[in-house]
Amino acid sequence: MVETGFSPQLTLTAAILMAGGFKGLEGATPGDLTYLQVSGRKPAGREEVRVQGGEAATAAAVKALDGLQRLVAAFRDPGRGYTSRTAPQFVHDYAGDYGHLARVFEWSTSGEEDE
Repeated sequence: MVETGFSPQLTLTAAILMAGGFKGLEGATPGDLTYLQVSGRKPAGREEVRVQGGEAATAAAVKALDGLQRLVAAFRDPGRGYTSRTAPQFVHDYAGDYGHLARVFEWSTSGEEDE
């Protein structure tokens, strides 16, 4: 999900770091982009490196920032329509908050069983 851009938290944080967005860390480059899960159970959590530091982390940060900038530019277009599902291949994982308004259920199930 990090590589496809659907979970950009780590990569955008790295982009903020590279842009000098953290006081006292100006000019820093990102290290390993690491996901931390804290559960409060046993085990208490887990740590997983999603992108190795160095060139890979820098490239991932640049890609994420570029994607965000393109997305913001697209939303600035008043003629652009808004879809309820931008990535239907992930519909079972992330159904979305607005599918009911687009009547997605009705459109995705009507007539399929009869044909």
